[in-house]
Amino acid sequence: MGTMGPVLAACPPSVGPADALLQGYRHCLREALRHLVEHENTPTADPRVLALTTHLARRQAALELDEELRRRQLEQLEQQHLRRRLLDHYFRGVDLHCMASPGAR
Repeated sequence: MGTMGPVLAACPPSVGPADALLQGYRHCLREALRHLVEHENTPTADPRVLALTTHLARRQAALELDEELRRRQLEQLEQQHLRRRLLDHYFRGVDLHCMASPGAR
């Protein structure tokens, strides 16, 4: 099933791989902090807790940004495709020629 298998298996079908990965980071952060604080009695101001929190939060932010950029690129491609289909539909059968401006040769 790969490295994403357990995360994807635990998520509802409506959740995509990117959302499942982000949910995995959030879950990892919560569980790691809970373990450090509750089971190892590590203070929340401990450098290990702060470093882990910072690391996972930065990685999560990078993944969220990457996903947002991917979604925007997909939207742009869909819009370009739609414009092309509309032009093809409206100008079907029309023979368009590019004409030079008068005096240009």
